Amino acid sequence: MKKQYTSLALGAIMLTISGFINKMLGFVYRVWTVRLIGSEGIGLFQMVLPPFTFLLILTTAGIPLTLSKLISARVALNQYAQAKKIFTVALRVLLITSTAISVISWLGAPYFIKLFFPDGRVYWAYMSLIPALIIVAFSSAYRGYFLGLKMMFPSAFSTVVEQVIRFIFGLGTIMFLMPYGLEYAIVGLSVGIVMGEMAGLFILIIFYKKNQQIFASTENESTTWEIIKSIYSMSLPLTLNRAVIGFLFTAQAIIIPNRLQAAGFSVREATDLFGQFTGIAMTLLGLPTIITVSLAITMVPAISEAIAVNNLELVKKRAMTAINITVLAGIPWVIIFYTIPGRLCETIFNTPDAGIPLKYLALGALFIYLQQTSTGIIQGMGKMYIMLLHSIAGALINIVGVYLLTGTALGIKGTAIAFNLSALVVTGLNLLYLFNFIKLNINFKKLVLLKMAILVMFFTMVSASHLFAAWGTSLGVTMLHLLVGIGIYTVCLFFFGLITLSDLRQLKKI
Repeated sequence: MKKQYTSLALGAIMLTISGFINKMLGFVYRVWTVRLIGSEGIGLFQMVLPPFTFLLILTTAGIPLTLSKLISARVALNQYAQAKKIFTVALRVLLITSTAISVISWLGAPYFIKLFFPDGRVYWAYMSLIPALIIVAFSSAYRGYFLGLKMMFPSAFSTVVEQVIRFIFGLGTIMFLMPYGLEYAIVGLSVGIVMGEMAGLFILIIFYKKNQQIFASTENESTTWEIIKSIYSMSLPLTLNRAVIGFLFTAQAIIIPNRLQAAGFSVREATDLFGQFTGIAMTLLGLPTIITVSLAITMVPAISEAIAVNNLELVKKRAMTAINITVLAGIPWVIIFYTIPGRLCETIFNTPDAGIPLKYLALGALFIYLQQTSTGIIQGMGKMYIMLLHSIAGALINIVGVYLLTGTALGIKGTAIAFNLSALVVTGLNLLYLFNFIKLNINFKKLVLLKMAILVMFFTMVSASHLFAAWGTSLGVTMLHLLVGIGIYTVCLFFFGLITLSDLRQLKKI
């Protein structure tokens, strides 16, 4: 048993490390691409990516996670031939669905482009992404297979290779096609995705060939139809939840540029603003999610374990620890994004105008981070229907808010406000549910001390802005600015007793 727990822990650490590497590689990749093709180019590609993600959701239909559960259950019973058949059936199903959706996407491209995309220059980027549908479908099956066997290394290693190949081929193709125009240069981003996914799939197949001998068994097997029924009966609820998120991103990619045009911007200006928002401001806003996403993932087994033994006090303790860490880790970034948004966007992306939506997003950033952590806690409690209802409520508010506010004089600022309102509602619903279910409590003394730490850092950042203004916007000056602000904030946390050794020990236990 101890060996099993150790194996799972090592697997989780492996995935976390690979996730961190991918996040950093992805961020550097985004910085380089923005500097090469500008916010307008990123805006064009960001119109294509959400619909592509939605098509992937329809293609895979939650099968990879379901596959991992079915295979792990069969392996636990030593039914290896049955486990192999489940995998091969799932692979065939994914081949059929991905091929069908790819053909429809290819043949319907001229109509889809005119109907859904505000800027027709996305055509070639859209077309060059279609092959990835089949490749990603296959990769997801293999990843579900290895996850079912609790073999984390193949998936972790393949995702890192995928990101590296995407980096090389993406940048290389962009630079090669750049002389032919922006609509062709963004094809490089699609090529990077396709080549990266191909490399990842190749790695997964190699690992599969080396490990498939464990399925040497001859017990009776279920029929193909029975396996398909069991796969879809488990995967449909997962698909529904993901479809809500996929639909939201797709709707945003269509509505935001259109509403910006309704506000008086030209097609190119709307595309440029959309790129500043999704490709730069949202990218920077997502940096602290390395912590919050890790907490959300960690909370699922930690809370599930406490719920399983009906220890609500432990659930409460772990939930409060996660929420406290999210708040303490998220607040300095909120202050940074609000006080020096233009400096950050100019230093990193050479696009200072993207600081405008970033500053407005900063006002709701803490709610975005808390949304991820609180969702992980609720998921760990097994309340999937609560997650779905809250996601639907947030999606509706987001879409309505984006439509109403973006088309006004606010423009892209209205888009940011709509995002903040959506995060505020979902986080509020999540926390309200947690307060009622496990009776979370607020330490008002620490809340007052936290406000003091916020004020100290805020005035430090503002004062440093005046001091460093004459020093320019080089990377070194910006890093010094960040270090001063975060350093003062960290000192305040320990000085006011907002972080203690007890908190660190509790985190280590989780």
